[in-house]
Amino acid sequence: MKAYSELFWQRHTELKDIERLSERVTRAEAKAVKLREQNEMLKAQVAQYQYPMQELQLAHNQTKGKVHSEEKDRYLLCRLAYYGLESDEVFEKIKRDICEFPVFRFDWFPKSRTPQKIGRRCTTLLAMIGKENTGTGGTVDDDEEEAPTLAPTKGKGKKRAIETSKASTPASSAAPAASSTTSATAPGKRAAKKKKVEGSSSTGTL
Repeated sequence: MKAYSELFWQRHTELKDIERLSERVTRAEAKAVKLREQNEMLKAQVAQYQYPMQELQLAHNQTKGKVHSEEKDRYLLCRLAYYGLESDEVFEKIKRDICEFPVFRFDWFPKSRTPQKIGRRCTTLLAMIGKENTGTGGTVDDDEEEAPTLAPTKGKGKKRAIETSKASTPASSAAPAASSTTSATAPGKRAAKKKKVEGSSSTGTL
């Protein structure tokens, strides 16, 4: 690779699209420098703690319903520091480690992450650490995925709607009670009136 690089820059003027190629080479070199700096920054951050899996501090902005946690993020950073950002297939290796880690044995979320999603999460965490080191601050937002919500059980919605309508109309529910009371007292009045009429007729006969 070194010999190819030297030969390329010796004869690069012979190429027709040298400007485009030079731009690509410049971007690749800048990316390699950034990757190296992030790798050194991560290793220094992890090396500050004797037990980074328990002590590594993260400005974690946990929101309701999210599935990321400080424990999972600490594990990602520790494994990333162990392998190094410049390692081949580093996120595939971390994916394999997650599936074998006893703590995540019954945790479906980290085990279901693809290497691409693990890489995106690591990029977010590295950006947060970079902001902390530069003094601009920064928190880790759970901006990837939310925990799934269960579908409502059938029939509960209708029952809740009926209960709500009953609670919102107390007057209408009191009306039938009043009418039933009136209907219950009406036969008693008619019976008393009938007895009175029978009593008067018997008196007249005597």
